[in-house]
Parts: sequence; structure tokens; C-alpha cells
Amino acid sequence: MTFYYYAHTGHRADLDGVRRAAALLPHLENQGITTKLLVNDFRAALAAKEYGIEGAVSVESIHDIDLVLDIGDSLFIDSPEEFPKHFENFCRDYKKIFRLARDCDDRAQLQEEVLYPWGESMRAIFVSDCYLDECEKIERTILFYGDSDPKKELLNRASQFKNHDVELLLGDYFYLGYEDELSTFFDTIHEPEEYQDLISHSQNIITSSLQCAFEAKSAGANVAYVSKGKVAICIKNMLEHHQISCFDPNKFDIDKFLLQDRSKKIAKKSLKDNKIDFYIADKINS
Repeated sequence: MTFYYYAHTGHRADLDGVRRAAALLPHLENQGITTKLLVNDFRAALAAKEYGIEGAVSVESIHDIDLVLDIGDSLFIDSPEEFPKHFENFCRDYKKIFRLARDCDDRAQLQEEVLYPWGESMRAIFVSDCYLDECEKIERTILFYGDSDPKKELLNRASQFKNHDVELLLGDYFYLGYEDELSTFFDTIHEPEEYQDLISHSQNIITSSLQCAFEAKSAGANVAYVSKGKVAICIKNMLEHHQISCFDPNKFDIDKFLLQDRSKKIAKKSLKDNKIDFYIADKINS
């Protein structure tokens, strides 16, 4: 029996699912569960290798998962895609199916178990151990907008970061030549391969990626989550619970953020004691 983690990836998506998988799968392996990561493109498979996951398998979309899984396997769905028409067969043929909630009112469509990052007790938040280790911080401010920006939204907002000594961490899916356009506003630009090191060791992190916000906060950084659009109430409550500052993109004041009380940093113990991996392993083995 194999536990498959399906992370939707691509130029109009991100690598957050890959990072969540990198946090979860090693813990399941340590509990004797064979795991495999499924992604949608070759770039995501390469990124997964950088995060310690070897042998990720590419599938076209969620509709092709059943070409890989065998009867009796288990599946974790980390994707906003609509279910295939034969999803009912998934529930019948596979031992256990988990799905990461996307919306506040997200509910199971058939017999899958929906896991909620904003749950009252067992929060489905996955952060790799490397962000929980004590590490020396460098006094710098890193901006990670996300892995992709097909509409060049960051370029339209970049002027607010100019002359503030903000360093830009590029996304894996940024289009060729985009770096040159952004260099007008950022003196220092980092390659995507530096993600783990920068998030772990930087004092200030500004990001529009929820996954990055949790990883940076777990590492003890001063974090600003600047939304790309309207933020659902469940997401706001989740961020507030973990003491992550949430800002509307049109109201973000970088000077105010950098001067805010840093004593509000989250205690690492909050996410370090997250037992979601044990919960999933128990469900699979039952």
C-alpha cells in the first residue's frame, strides 16, 4: 500500500503543495508508510528534489491520478481542480482519501475526509522541520510574492518597495525576462533555489504565499502576509491565531510593518507540536 500526495502545480499555480508534501511525507515514512508525490510538471518535480523528495511523478491533471494508483492505496488531494466524473470510484477503490480544504465552507463531496488548516483542534498545517530549528537571523527584509505571477501583478505594486532595501526572492514560475523588469525596484534579487535558506535565516519576510508565511513565522521571522485579493474570514482567523500580520495590498505600509513590535512573534512550539502527521498515519493504518 502506498500513500500518494497529489499537489497541483504549474505556471498558474504554485509550489505550496510541494512544500506541504515535503513537510508531511518524511514523517509518514518514519512511521513505516511508503509515500509518493504526484505533481503536474517537470519543474515541480525538480523543486521537490530540492526539498528532499526524490522520484516525484508527473501526471497531467487530477483526472489522471487513477493511472498511477492501485486499489488499496491512499491519497491526499492538495488541489483546487474539480473532481473527475469517476471520483466516486476513487472513494470505492482506495483505502483512504484526504483533501485539503480551500474555502471556509468546504465540505466533503463524497466520502473523502476534508482537512482544515483553520480547524478548531487538528489544524492541517504542514511546516518542514528545517523551519523549526533554532538559527541565526540576518537583519534583512525578503519579499516572496509567490511562485508565479502570470499577470505581472507584483510589477504593478513594486514601487512601494523601492528605496526600502527590500530583497526580492524570485518565484520558480516567473517568466523569462521578468527579473529584468523587476530589477528597477530591487537592488538585490535572489534565485528560487535560495528559498529555504532565506526563509530560515531572514529577520523580516513579506509574502503573498500562505505557506511561506507559516514557514517564516515558524522560523521566528517578523512576517507580513500581503493578500493578492479578498481574504476569507477563516483565513484571517487562522493568521490571527498564529500571530501573522495580514494586510490588504493597497493598505500595506512597509515602514509601519518594519517598526512593529517584534515581541509578537509566534512561539515555535505552536506548530512544532502539530500532530497532523500522526492523525493521518493512524487513519491509514486503521
